[in-house]
Amino acid sequence: MSSKLKSLRRTATPSRHDTRWAAVAARDKAYDGKFYYSVATTGVYCRPSCPARLAKRENVNFHDTPASARAAGFRPCKRCKPDQPPLDAHYAKLILAACRAIESSDDEPSLTALAAAAKLSPHHFHRVFKSVAGVTPKAYATAYRHRRVRDNLKGSTTVTGAIHASGYGSSGRFYAGSKSVLGMRAGQFRA
Repeated sequence: MSSKLKSLRRTATPSRHDTRWAAVAARDKAYDGKFYYSVATTGVYCRPSCPARLAKRENVNFHDTPASARAAGFRPCKRCKPDQPPLDAHYAKLILAACRAIESSDDEPSLTALAAAAKLSPHHFHRVFKSVAGVTPKAYATAYRHRRVRDNLKGSTTVTGAIHASGYGSSGRFYAGSKSVLGMRAGQFRA
């Protein structure tokens, strides 16, 4: 094999730093926690997915851990907070708590109350809930109520008792959409 071909092969395979730089340039969340990068001109270190403006390549160094970045004299970025758990994990905990609040409540909690418990604005909470759970808080509460009514109908002696135990304020609200919830009349489903 000629030396020219060998040198082409060496340049064709990306180095570890090239792969890391590509992840930083793409703001790839898949690399979060696998490495961190520091910027010499700002004195900060970040996650690969940091939304801050991209630094010049020559000012960037890579670190395996936040501790090694701090030991090199860099402070954590205030935007992506690489020294704290990822924001996705934080949001997942908040939404899980909101789901449990919806499930344990007799009445459907308001969006404002759920957002206040999560310490987020209602609009932001709604957006985060939908991105994490895949549905809106209202759709989650409705689906949970539908599941409860199906479960309660199986073990209840009366249809009305099952409807009220499932969180419906009136029978009329349930019967308005009962065909789509059960696929048949409530009495037939219970039987």
